[in-house]
Amino acid sequence: ESLEMAAAQRPEIGFAREAVVAAQEGVVAAKAAFLPRIFVRAATGQVSGAHVLTGWQKGAGLHLELPLYTGGLLRGELRTAEAEVAAAVADAQAILDGISFEVTRAFQSEVAAGQRIDLSRTAVVEAQENLRLVRVKYRNGDATPTDIVDAETALTRSQQRFNSAIYTYLAALAGLDYAM
Repeated sequence: ESLEMAAAQRPEIGFAREAVVAAQEGVVAAKAAFLPRIFVRAATGQVSGAHVLTGWQKGAGLHLELPLYTGGLLRGELRTAEAEVAAAVADAQAILDGISFEVTRAFQSEVAAGQRIDLSRTAVVEAQENLRLVRVKYRNGDATPTDIVDAETALTRSQQRFNSAIYTYLAALAGLDYAM
């Protein structure tokens, strides 16, 4: 779903598609150069001078231009246009691959961060239980104040890891949103 959303929302994909379409139009134009061209030409002009019939002259003609021999120019232009299409498609594929990589990496980071939250939550619960047991032992005279400090330190560290995991998860969500 993330990849589909990225494909729909990322502007680079639209630009890549437009580049491919433009290159394909270049192939169409190059192929059209092989066909005969039919066009009309008209001209008017005024003639004046000595020993000539003066006045306005007009002329029009229907022309057919057929490229019989161009020395490979048209074939070269067609191959160039086809190469530009291939280059545009390759660029578009590179853009799609980059986007796919970014989205996949961001998604995997989000999943991993979510798993770290679950693991950290378990560690906090265990550290709380350990502190409770050490306090009971201390009341019974079986533990020292250092044992309590060590248990509290372990609880604080596990809480810090849990909060860090939450922060990492939120950052991963933001990264996924950005990648899409």
